[in-house]
Amino acid sequence: MTIERPDKQRPNLPSTLYRDASSHTYMRKWEHDQHHVLIGRTLLRTFGLTAGDTVIEMGAGFGRYTNLLRQLGLRVIACEPDPAMLAELSNRFSDDDGVTAVPLAIEALEQSDFEDIKGLCGFHVLHHLTPAMLHTLAEQLSKAFARHPDFRCWFFLEPNHYNPLYVVQTLIDPAMSFSEERGIWLTKFSDHLPVSKNDGPYIGAIGIFPPRSVLAGLPKRAVQIATSIRRTRPRPYHLYRVFGGHRSKGE
Repeated sequence: MTIERPDKQRPNLPSTLYRDASSHTYMRKWEHDQHHVLIGRTLLRTFGLTAGDTVIEMGAGFGRYTNLLRQLGLRVIACEPDPAMLAELSNRFSDDDGVTAVPLAIEALEQSDFEDIKGLCGFHVLHHLTPAMLHTLAEQLSKAFARHPDFRCWFFLEPNHYNPLYVVQTLIDPAMSFSEERGIWLTKFSDHLPVSKNDGPYIGAIGIFPPRSVLAGLPKRAVQIATSIRRTRPRPYHLYRVFGGHRSKGE
């Protein structure tokens, strides 16, 4: 793999970085509750990934979803352009040879990055990107399908813009601001992501509104509610939207 090349990194645009990354303490919590594990399994099943596959995770942050991907058996190239987050990400997974942390930003993706990679994913990432970055991402994904036969899929899990929880969280959390999170409500991702014979963008809703502390006390069957992808307009009780595409059968 040729993905580790920090000397070639382009400057990161300010809009891709948090104002104060270290203050985002909620991003340090592992997403290992059963509701998120079931969501993760649905994503892997939907987009054709299996244990042992290697994926690129863009905007890995402190690794809260990197940990979930590892729990599901994937090997992860965890990309994070913010130096403070990257340092902690590297430290948290220093003893895990299934995670490689690199300072790669979306606008610096190159075709060589997709060699031996089965998929590309991200969690709460798209709404931090400018239209130009989304366009670059779409171009690179389309080229990856065309040039790398083993590349199967891409997907992103994004906050549901109809869910009032995100508005409340942004208002009351001193580490968050609407200037950083506004893409949740303002960016129409489907206008920028690739639409082609590779079946994308896949748009759906997944997850349910109650906080994990509430779900943890419910029967197992209740925890499973809304952990399949619904190809419908998100409802206010859904936690996330899903965007993605995968290689068509027979390609």
